[in-house]
Amino acid sequence: MYSLQYAIILRRTEFYFRLPYKIYSPLSTVTRQLNPKKAKRKTGIWKLLFLCLLLLILYQSYPVQFKNFVRVFSSYFQSSVKNGGSFEWNRIANGIETGLFQARSSDNLLSSDIFLIRFNPNLLETRVIFPAQASSAAVIAQATGAIATINASFFDPQSRPLGLLIQGGKIIQRMPTAGMKNSGIFCIKYNRPYIFYRNTFELAGIQEAVQSIPRLIANGKSIRDIKDQNTKHRRSGIAIDYDGHIIIYALDTHVGGVSLKDLQKALLHPKLNIHSALNLDGGKSSQLYFKYGNQSKHIVGLVQVPVFLAFFEK
Repeated sequence: MYSLQYAIILRRTEFYFRLPYKIYSPLSTVTRQLNPKKAKRKTGIWKLLFLCLLLLILYQSYPVQFKNFVRVFSSYFQSSVKNGGSFEWNRIANGIETGLFQARSSDNLLSSDIFLIRFNPNLLETRVIFPAQASSAAVIAQATGAIATINASFFDPQSRPLGLLIQGGKIIQRMPTAGMKNSGIFCIKYNRPYIFYRNTFELAGIQEAVQSIPRLIANGKSIRDIKDQNTKHRRSGIAIDYDGHIIIYALDTHVGGVSLKDLQKALLHPKLNIHSALNLDGGKSSQLYFKYGNQSKHIVGLVQVPVFLAFFEK
């Protein structure tokens, strides 16, 4: 869908760029003969006016794509900023902090903004939400009263979740015996958050759990030999820092993306203090919704998804 819209944008760009020549050409022939310098100056003014008109039309017709294009091109010129820069957490309320983090690709051409939320699990409750039908992060948050929601596990073409799923202590779906070998399980166990490797996971004390792939960080170090680690996509994920706080994050863009390898580097920034991290479904599925008081953030997904992680005040 987006590739088609971008093609339309490019075609419109070409049309409007040529338009001043079509309009001005008959008059400019005489003008160039009489006063070449004046003709050149007028042509430049026409170009500038039509460029402004073009930008206005594109912004009104495709506001989301236009903003993402601007973000991508502006990030190209921010080459001095790498993986977080002077990152700081912004306190929203007790146990709730947000931050905007910049992850640069290994080719050093483009950077991607990552929006993060950090929760204190002693003050907020984490739940797995498995609605009757696929939905969006915004709809789920508004329906349940959650402060924040993020898409969770992968799913098949029929919107059936893949991997272990436990909601309110009830096993909705068991862990598959085959496949998802490098997967991890984010869970709430005896009221504390954990990210386990699938082979070390035990059911005792589990209140909420969701399985996803791959694990990115364990014991403060990157997991090696991840499949397709250099492929760039939009990303969502969840992490736990050394203080036991839960961190959720999503790329704030619909253009480009970041590789898992570069994401690992970004998440190991000292100020994030991450102990373990798990990748959640990305690409079109990636979405996050946050609202607390007058603070809000909405990273829109391009498809509806079947499973969410939601966070509530206790």
